[in-house]
Amino acid sequence: MQKRCRQSHLKWLRGFTLIELLVVIAIIAVLIALLLPAVQQAREAARRTQCKNNLKQLGLALHNYHDSNRLLPINRFGNRNVGSNFMTSTWGSVGWMAQILPFIDQAPMYNLINFSDQTGGSSSITNSSQANNLAVRRSIINAFLCPSNPQQAKQTNGSAGGDDWGSGKDGGRTDYVGNMGWMNAGHRDCPQGIYSGNFNGAAWADATDTSQMAGCNGVIGWQFCVGLNNLTDGTSTTMMVLEDHHWQTKSNPGSSFGDNLWFGPYAIHSTKMPINWDPANDFRCDQWSSVHVGGAHGLLADGSVRFVGENVDWQVRRALGTRAGSEVAGEF
Repeated sequence: MQKRCRQSHLKWLRGFTLIELLVVIAIIAVLIALLLPAVQQAREAARRTQCKNNLKQLGLALHNYHDSNRLLPINRFGNRNVGSNFMTSTWGSVGWMAQILPFIDQAPMYNLINFSDQTGGSSSITNSSQANNLAVRRSIINAFLCPSNPQQAKQTNGSAGGDDWGSGKDGGRTDYVGNMGWMNAGHRDCPQGIYSGNFNGAAWADATDTSQMAGCNGVIGWQFCVGLNNLTDGTSTTMMVLEDHHWQTKSNPGSSFGDNLWFGPYAIHSTKMPINWDPANDFRCDQWSSVHVGGAHGLLADGSVRFVGENVDWQVRRALGTRAGSEVAGEF
């Protein structure tokens, strides 16, 4: 009797067989495989929401700046281009993002900026060796960064040509640029033929050429200020800020051109190039872009943020880019 009870007890304590254990492990592996994409999607949705919120904060800052100054910020505070040839002109002053610092709870940083600093030579403040300006340039501001972007928060300016305000100079990155309109971008013109007709314009940075300056038909341009009253197309159909990740190739969004520093005057771009277009290692071809699947965010002048699909019609991009073009934006 005792022997029978002992055998029954041992049978009750029997563990998993090897096959049963393998089945359990396989089931757990399948569940993990099913859950992991969902977790990643949830995290990306949270990052995308934060990116959208960053743009809303920029919209509030720009509107508060406008309330205080009756104009939106000029993109080149300090020395402006003075010659007929941009490549030999004085360039390099701080851009619009530096001017809205007090309106994003960064007044102490704004107060550090020495706007009369000339230690950077012709490149002026953005190429400065003066301690305060150098510290500001290297500052990383989360409100200027899309959390989905895999690029390093501190970048080294390596873009060549006319906008090289300090090759090898490092600084904090931005993923947002002011909308300068639907226009020929001069030395930033992309040589890739996308449209029929002549889309190659003269250098848009020459302040003495009023016809070129008139071509800046956006909201935050190279060297001009506009007020919200100048947006006759309507604030709800005119982009004020665009998402731009400055990638070198679409297949490797973690590699940037390095012309994406917030302190300088190059946080601007046009809406001419298609959204998420592959610049193919040519910095002139970076554009409205993001690593979000299917499109990129844009901040409208009324303060709302929209996600615009990368396949949106070019006429819609043109309408969204211009402030007084009388175009009909349609659905976007």
